Amino acid sequence: AAIKGSVRAAELRSELSAAMSKLEIARALREAREWMTMH
Repeated sequence: AAIKGSVRAAELRSELSAAMSKLEIARALREAREWMTMH
């Protein structure tokens, strides 16, 4: 069950990354870095 669950999670992650554009990913990474420097 754990293996099947991780496979499903991997599918969801790949779908999510495919749905996000490169621009959105870059912006999210930049915002995360800015948040880390502020906190």
